[in-house]
Amino acid sequence: VRLWDTGTTWADIEPEPGVWNWSRLDYYVNTAVANHEAIILTLGQTPSWAAAAPTDPPTSISDWNAYVNAVATRYKGKIKYWEIWNEVDVEGSSAFYTGTAQELVTLTQAANEDLKTVDPSNVVLSPNFTTNGLDFMSQFLNDGGGQYIDVLAVHLYPSTTPEEDRPFFVAVQDIMQRAGMGNR
Repeated sequence: VRLWDTGTTWADIEPEPGVWNWSRLDYYVNTAVANHEAIILTLGQTPSWAAAAPTDPPTSISDWNAYVNAVATRYKGKIKYWEIWNEVDVEGSSAFYTGTAQELVTLTQAANEDLKTVDPSNVVLSPNFTTNGLDFMSQFLNDGGGQYIDVLAVHLYPSTTPEEDRPFFVAVQDIMQRAGMGNR
């Protein structure tokens, strides 16, 4: 179960500094756990108090660390898969992220450290990239992002036949190989 568009983003969970609203996320996590479902929590969407816009990276990495640590600690043993941010390469009015690739590497590194400290078995998924984001994916990996993830996450909006999607996956594999990642 991937928790996105569920009212469970950072902005929803911590609407004010240090003020936590766990009720909605608790509901989803407890329901998924009761049904023996694995959970992916997408971490991004900065609260208004931590950045100028929810698409911006937080202005203080310590705010990000506090959030990641709090959510990882609360759901230790319940959430194993942690996706850093949603569709970071989408631009314009539909954007979910407006920071740089290097800022994204910094957020990913910090999240990885917190998540693995809380539970070494946590699995860190990269910020996810869409079919239009191959350049941004490459920049993220070349800036060092690959060393802080266990899985490279992509969002494919598939065509009607799988064969038409093959070039995208070939390109992703090529980017991963050039960044020294193998086939994560």
